[in-house]
Amino acid sequence: MRTIPYPARTMVRTRHSHAIHRRWVPLRAARRAAAAGLVLAVALALTSAAPSEIAAQTDTPQPPVGITEPAAWVLVDADTGTVLASHNAHEPLPPASLAKVMTALVAAERLSDDDRIRVSALAANQPPSKLGIAPGERYRLDDALASLIMESANDMSYAVAETVGGDLDGFADLLNATAARYGMDDSELSDPAGLDDDSSFRGGPRMSAFDVAISIQNARQVFSIAKWATTAEYTFDGPNARFTLSNHNDLLPGGAYETDGANGFKTGGTTLAGRTLAATAGRDGRTMIAVVLNTPGPYEWARYLFDLGFSMPENSDGTGETIPAPAVSVRAVRERDRNEFVALVTGEPIGNATTTTQAGLANVEPFVTTATTAAEVRSTGNGGSGGSAMRMVWIALVALLVAFVARREQVKRRKRRRAAARRERAVMIRRGSLPVVDGRYRRGQRTGPAPQAHIRVKRVDAPPDEDWEEWAGWDDEPPGPAR
Repeated sequence: MRTIPYPARTMVRTRHSHAIHRRWVPLRAARRAAAAGLVLAVALALTSAAPSEIAAQTDTPQPPVGITEPAAWVLVDADTGTVLASHNAHEPLPPASLAKVMTALVAAERLSDDDRIRVSALAANQPPSKLGIAPGERYRLDDALASLIMESANDMSYAVAETVGGDLDGFADLLNATAARYGMDDSELSDPAGLDDDSSFRGGPRMSAFDVAISIQNARQVFSIAKWATTAEYTFDGPNARFTLSNHNDLLPGGAYETDGANGFKTGGTTLAGRTLAATAGRDGRTMIAVVLNTPGPYEWARYLFDLGFSMPENSDGTGETIPAPAVSVRAVRERDRNEFVALVTGEPIGNATTTTQAGLANVEPFVTTATTAAEVRSTGNGGSGGSAMRMVWIALVALLVAFVARREQVKRRKRRRAAARRERAVMIRRGSLPVVDGRYRRGQRTGPAPQAHIRVKRVDAPPDEDWEEWAGWDDEPPGPAR
């Protein structure tokens, strides 16, 4: 065999021997020099390139070109509440129709599913966008919430406010009390529709991008609101007309700015506020909230913020700020939980325990508010199966669960005992305490004299260092004195 010589050789000392061996080694230095030269050339090329060219060669999303940056914006990781990036996030600005999200939240907290929204002349006379509802008409709460979120109806917003608060002043008090409970410290809420012109109520609301993100985080927890934020079209029948609603959010599938993972939430715009947008999107098990206030390109900026957020690691510290955890308390959920609890405790059917007087809970409220609601409160009156039967089902389920857990623990204990016995037997075999034939333990067989374990035992009543005995084996009496 012919050996191909290398022009370089090195002295190598092995760790297993002190001898010095000569070994042929390839020209690694030449390869490293070539790689270093390539890296240097790439670095020089990047340094001489224009900033835009450098940005194009990276994976970091870049802001929209030629579109004015929003007056304020914020990007939030909805799963952790972490603010990933922001600009003027705490500056109170006119939010336009983004304020309707808070109107919907206050309504969901204080109205039952079967409550009706009453339309006044003031509500019917609000400017577009509007449904065209008439004074004296009544609408289901669910349809009213759909009108607020999807169609951004100003007339329905005023109707909801007057139904919940009695009048606009009462509803404004509820808005601000709710915002304070959510942790929205930068906002002053007033007009339920977000109007901010001379005819608006108290000059219209002011909200920071940070506080808008808080309202969106709470609204995501309310199914009766969140479902409309992601619905493209909805038709319902009013007292005197059929209405077809179209979602204004063009980030949703089928929209002009359809964006990967977009699933809500609310658009807005007035002359004073400019164009505003609060949007949510989910990708790869993560959810982002983007809020932009006063920009001619809300969709372009929202898409950029989503790309920026999803490109950041899940454990990113962002700006160091976090939005408060959701604090919304939906009345329909509270009533359902109360009814189920009362039925479980009293044994009464759920349909018979829906009124607070029957339940003995007339003075119980989930939270305290200084303002009263003008909503029509009705008991549900739905029939239900016997509480005793439901209680027996729950008891049976709990018993099965307890039995299952106990059985698993019993099996685990048995396995632990067997494993401990195997380990102990292996130790005794190694020490020669058990007979082994052909490398295997043989119960009841002995290949030689029984091994003796020598344990030195000192009598309790003996003086120190005296009168010791040695105990070999397991006899009742130890042998004679130790040798």
